[in-house]
Amino acid sequence: MLPAHPLADGSLVMQTFASSARTITTSTIELSVERGVDPAGDSRLRIEPVIDGVRLSERFDTGHGGFAGIVPANSRFGPIRDHYLGQPDHRRDRPQGVAVLDCDCAAIGCWPVLVQIDVGPRVIRWHDFTEIYRPTADHRLGPFEFATGPYLAAIDALRWRVGR
Repeated sequence: MLPAHPLADGSLVMQTFASSARTITTSTIELSVERGVDPAGDSRLRIEPVIDGVRLSERFDTGHGGFAGIVPANSRFGPIRDHYLGQPDHRRDRPQGVAVLDCDCAAIGCWPVLVQIDVGPRVIRWHDFTEIYRPTADHRLGPFEFATGPYLAAIDALRWRVGR
């Protein structure tokens, strides 16, 4: 397992590594946790991926409005580790992928952004981003590849921060 290199802000820097087959350049990921307000005015934790220093919500050009991180209390997804390893909770996620963003209104299941997550021994790959209500939209986003060890460390750090 490759070591993660923690930064002062709590994010983890992932490494570039070489294999005998090819050299893989990996992206960095942080699973950011912030407080948001849901439609009822309640404060809720939001989880948003930050890839290579850019919030995932900032990478989308949308026609409907803004995106923000998912709200675990509203989203009803299963264990965080399973979720970010592409093992969807079928109460929440669709066959098209795993939810990584929701509409910025924080309503349950409002305009989710889904991604396919492939888990390998050395690399975890995010690809085929989809908006469930605009499945033909081409965001030209990704794929992103993350070194497996630091990616798992980022998930574990998230689990520690949110208690799931």
